[in-house]
Amino acid sequence: MIRNSLLVLAALCSVALPASADGPEPLTCRRDGTHAVTAAAARAALAEPLVVGSDPVHEAALVNGVNQPRYSQILARLSGAETFQLAGQTRRLQTRWALDTAHPDGINLARDYLIDRFQRAGCTIQLQDFTHSGDVVSTNVIGVRPGTDFPGEIVVVGAHYDARAATPGEDAPGAEDNASGVAAVLHLAELLESFQPKRTVHFVAFGCEEYGLLGSEHYVQEALANGDTIVAALTMDMISAWVDEFGLWIESEPPFVDLVDVIAANTVQWTPIPHEIHLNS
Repeated sequence: MIRNSLLVLAALCSVALPASADGPEPLTCRRDGTHAVTAAAARAALAEPLVVGSDPVHEAALVNGVNQPRYSQILARLSGAETFQLAGQTRRLQTRWALDTAHPDGINLARDYLIDRFQRAGCTIQLQDFTHSGDVVSTNVIGVRPGTDFPGEIVVVGAHYDARAATPGEDAPGAEDNASGVAAVLHLAELLESFQPKRTVHFVAFGCEEYGLLGSEHYVQEALANGDTIVAALTMDMISAWVDEFGLWIESEPPFVDLVDVIAANTVQWTPIPHEIHLNS
């Protein structure tokens, strides 16, 4: 029930996020002792508000379309608990450690699996390669659903697909952290295949987040360089765990409290799970 409730929330929030009237001052995001990235956090002026009213028919279709067995299957495949078919072969992931791109059943196999599944969900694919840790190349996998009315305005739905462990070169399944989030992103891409979003949606699987949020930083740098207009972002991390009593943490910053309010309201309306709001992410 908990997993299904969180997927319902993600489905609703990925297509129903409100706009803010005023943009805030730029924010400085400190990732660790060495990284500090300052970026303008001002909200873009939109052609129309992100939410123009509740649509019970669409909401019901989204809620009813969420399929926990399908979500669990994707999670199991990403964490190596199940095999999958890729290019006519039966494959099984062993590790999603970002620093070992040579492993035949490693992080690049996960990349290829996500490319294949996003394509099957009707998305066009964008790949962003970036170099880190000397000469290691990681990849952001982006499944793109063009918007019908405002294609230049982008909603990001993302999660990181790399993992760490005590022996990551041999075994880093990362079921909770963060196959759980990536499985939700992919399942949402599948679920929204039958919907026509007004705005362009980027379903993003970020690479190499466990070594300093490098994948998401690269995505933002590319967006700035391209002049992209990102109007909202929902990222999911560790959304499923063995402790069934655990609730939902909604993390953001004060300038985006209107987005937080939508998620909090959906939590109360659609699920039995408790939630906490943290505006110091």
